Formats: sequence, structure tokens, C-alpha cells
Amino acid sequence: MAAGRTTRVLLVTSAMRRGGAQAFVQLLLEKLDRKRFEPHLLITSDEESEYPIPPDVVTHRLDGDAARLPRLVLDLGDAGQPGDQADLGWVAEEARRIAAAVRAVHPDVVFTSPEWTTVIVAAGASLFPADTRFVGRIDAPASVAFPEQGVGSVLRPVAARYLRDADTLVAVSHPIADDLVAAFAVPRDRIELMRNAVDLAAASAMAVEQIEPGVFEDGVQSVLYVGRLNRAKGLDYLLRAFARLGAGRTARLVIVGDGEYGVFLRALAVHLGLSDRVHFAGAQVNPFKYMARADLLVLPSLSEGLPTVLVEAIDLLANRVPCEAGVALVVAIVSAMKNQSTAPAMVILGDLSIQGNIKA
Repeated sequence: MAAGRTTRVLLVTSAMRRGGAQAFVQLLLEKLDRKRFEPHLLITSDEESEYPIPPDVVTHRLDGDAARLPRLVLDLGDAGQPGDQADLGWVAEEARRIAAAVRAVHPDVVFTSPEWTTVIVAAGASLFPADTRFVGRIDAPASVAFPEQGVGSVLRPVAARYLRDADTLVAVSHPIADDLVAAFAVPRDRIELMRNAVDLAAASAMAVEQIEPGVFEDGVQSVLYVGRLNRAKGLDYLLRAFARLGAGRTARLVIVGDGEYGVFLRALAVHLGLSDRVHFAGAQVNPFKYMARADLLVLPSLSEGLPTVLVEAIDLLANRVPCEAGVALVVAIVSAMKNQSTAPAMVILGDLSIQGNIKA
């Protein structure tokens, strides 16, 4: 790269819906020093962005001419099984289309997030320009995201074969880095640790904004969840656990977020008789004002890497924002109700460290 020239960085993600991985991408787009970096964004789906994209960032879609590239055949080696090539044809085609977009932009660095996107992009990295470096972010334990059976297992042989070929993999915690080495033979010297970042100034300013009436009630304990409404977040277990508190308890559950599980969760709340004790606030541009007023923040996820919402909550407290919220990692709800332990993980939040299996 010539002296004085800015580094062109292409950030690649599947969608800019509200979530921890996407929040990190948005923060990079906003905060990268324009004197040193020229950020571009490639969104691989047709979904509209739920985050504001800085006006100077060029946004790309998968409309490049992949036909000019050679057909991509996945070389799975010992990681593959007979029939994998047929089952994973869509991965090869998606990786090829992304590679075509990368070649059109010709960045100095490709940065991918979350881990599903990282694995697919890794499969086509051999088609990148020779001088383009590939950096992939891993937000959750790869052995959990790509298990031997179940959801995500289809990508396990791709992850096992191609993750180790990245120039650098960014892990959000030490156990995730250890998992990459143990489960996918990624060389340790290719892994960097980068925890989730929070824009404290912006979060602190937003935390003191007014909140709509009727969400929190005086004299009623408030329990808050902030995040996507999907199966992995364990919200059905949270609702069932909340129902066990009994109607006599003066507690109210506030759920901030949206997602494919929203209709099901609303119906479940009605079924459990929680209509007057659960408030669905929907997707919110400013979740911090809710955190600043809740008594308890819960995260009942089935698996997490480094949850951004907990980093945000701890940082708000540490930054002395007027805030009464306690922070609870309620993975134990899942363990207790399913009678099984959760996946090993580690959360490092300022001076708070939680390591290993968290059980009731």
C-alpha cells in the first residue's frame, strides 16, 4: 500500500438488523478514522438496514458479475463427508457471489461478522484479489454455532476446512479463541482478541432521554430484556419462569426488541396469563433509556459469546449514569427448566468475570 493512501476496508455482514454483531459493524463504520481508512459496507441479503449508515460509506449489494469467476468447488478434505458437495452447493455459490463483489471493490481488507458470514466468506477467499487480506470475526463459540448435529451443522465441515485459512480471526473472548484452536485447528497466532465495544458518550446521553408512559410503574419491580426475539435467546423459558412467580408478585417484564419469534412470544404470554404483566416494546433505536430505569436486566440465552447488551449495561453503571438497574445473567433459567447445563462461555464485563458453565 502506497504511503499516505487510506486503507480501503470492506465490512461484510448478512444484514444490518438490530443485534450485537451488527451494532459492532455499525460502530466501526461510524468510528473508523477517515484519515486512515475508507470504509465500505457489503450487505449480502436484501433486508433494509435497521442501523443508520454514515452517509460517506458506500453500501454494496450482491449484484456483481460472478459469472466471470471460475466455478467454486469446496475442498473440504478430511472435514467433509460423501454428499457434502451437493448439500453445500448454495454455500459455494454464495461465496462466489461475495467474492465477485469483493473483486469489484478491491479492498485492502475484508472484515466479516457474524460467524456465519465469516465461514461463508472464508470459503471463497481464494477468489479475492491477491493483495486483499481477510479478517473474520467470531461472535460465538464456533463449535456451538456449527455443531456436529442440529441447526448450523451443515456449515461445520466448511468451518473446519476454511476458518484456519483466514489471515486473522477476531474472537470476542478467550474461550471462543480456545474453541477455534481445539475444535477447528485454527493456528493460535492467527487469532486476535477484540471484545465488544460501546460508544459510552452516545449511550450515556441516550440513557437519560424520556421514556413513554406506562412501561414502568411506581412500586412495581421491573425486569428487562433487550435483544432479538429469536429461538436462541431463550425467551420462551423466560416467560414460563416469569409465570411461575405467581400473579401476587408485583413484577413486570419489559421486552425490547423484535424478530421472527415475536408473534409466538406474544401468543405465549397470553396463553400463560401474562398479558397485563408483560410489555412488548418492539424494536427501539434507544434501548439505553430502558436499561437506566429497569430494576433487573435478564439474558436467558441458550448460548452467548460476549453479549453486547450486558457490556452496555455494565458500562452505563460504571460511567455513573443515574441508573438503578441490577444486572443478572439468567442463563440459569434455561438450565433449571431444561435440566441440563448450558454451553461453556466466558463473559468479561469490566471487573465482572463469569467463566464456565452457568447452572442453577
